[in-house]
Amino acid sequence: MNETMSETTRRYSEVVEQASERLGRASSEAADVLSSTSGNAIKGLQDYNEKLLEIAQFNMDVTFEFLRRATVAKSPSEFIAAATEHANRQYETSSRQAKELTALAQKMALWSTEPVREYAAKTVR
Repeated sequence: MNETMSETTRRYSEVVEQASERLGRASSEAADVLSSTSGNAIKGLQDYNEKLLEIAQFNMDVTFEFLRRATVAKSPSEFIAAATEHANRQYETSSRQAKELTALAQKMALWSTEPVREYAAKTVR
């Protein structure tokens, strides 16, 4: 009976050790996934911030160009023409910029979740 109990204890210890090893590997993989996810999110935020700065610089340049044209206008019709052109350009530019930012935000969301999706798919298999 003592021998059977010893064998059972040994088997139990092996099972616990194997489970512990699997859990350790899974924890390590999960930590790697989280690290990749945060790295991708940070890169995405940097790209998004760079695009925001680029847009702000462009918009300031366009505004200063309009102000320059408006201050040298020799007649109300020149001023109205400059203002109309500026408004049309800003409308078109705003739409394009919004699309660029939306696409970048979507890309960032995909980047930051890709490691989790891959890990989940691998884990399910």
